[in-house]
Amino acid sequence: MESLRTKSGRRTAVLVALGLMAALLCAVSFVRNLPALLQPAPIDLAAYYAAARILNEGRAHELYDLEVQRAAVAGEGVRSVARGYIYPPFLAVVMRPLALLPFRVAAPVWLALNLALLGASARSLLSIARLSLSAVRVLLVFVFCLLLPPVTATLALGQINILLLFLLVNAALLAGSDPALPARERLAGLLIGAAAGMKLFPLVALVPLALRRRWGAVLWGLVAVAATVGVGIAGGGGPANTSRYLREIMPSLRVPALAMNQSIAGGVQRLLESGVHEFSLLRADNEVSLVA
Repeated sequence: MESLRTKSGRRTAVLVALGLMAALLCAVSFVRNLPALLQPAPIDLAAYYAAARILNEGRAHELYDLEVQRAAVAGEGVRSVARGYIYPPFLAVVMRPLALLPFRVAAPVWLALNLALLGASARSLLSIARLSLSAVRVLLVFVFCLLLPPVTATLALGQINILLLFLLVNAALLAGSDPALPARERLAGLLIGAAAGMKLFPLVALVPLALRRRWGAVLWGLVAVAATVGVGIAGGGGPANTSRYLREIMPSLRVPALAMNQSIAGGVQRLLESGVHEFSLLRADNEVSLVA
């Protein structure tokens, strides 16, 4: 009995130590990223905003012209649109209401919306884990998410990822419910399809549903994707822009191998390519700095 207690105590101590280390690393990362949140440079939002403004101005045929995108926001004091608008026309259509505002107003509105969606996602994650939805617990999960460098980076850059997180987390919540409730299954598919219409990778979420034979969710997911294509054609410059995206833009996309890209594809890219370890601890000068 004493041996079991000793082992249990050691296991608890190890878990506590690991938890404290993880919390410390997250806190250090948050402090380092705090300036980016206090003075964000939303260059990704600028690309969405520029594309939406081009549509609002009735120049849809120039949607994927990088110079036109830069010119569309130059008067707003925006210095960069990152790599330009490299997304399906549907996302530009979704962003059109935001582009009716001056960029200096649109940026904080977008940040506030993303923070609200992050809080809602935290609540849904607790529901998936079947934990109580107390305000304190939701707040703790929300704050923990803010400590994660990928989250602070995506907020500072004004990316679409928090919206995608909200859609996919709630799709998972609905898909995990009773299969005898087909309305929830259909809604899960619709949420996944809507997310995939803005950025293609959420389509992968249909694979586990297909493996579990949740055909209703899969079917409605594909229907939603088709609907986003239709909306993109109707409000995003007609078939020409959709065709250009599929033929030129999408095949030319390359996953950035930067250390801040925490996606699976980014991690694989860093493993397989040489010369991309600028921020890696494996670099000798970084190791010296760390020891010093």
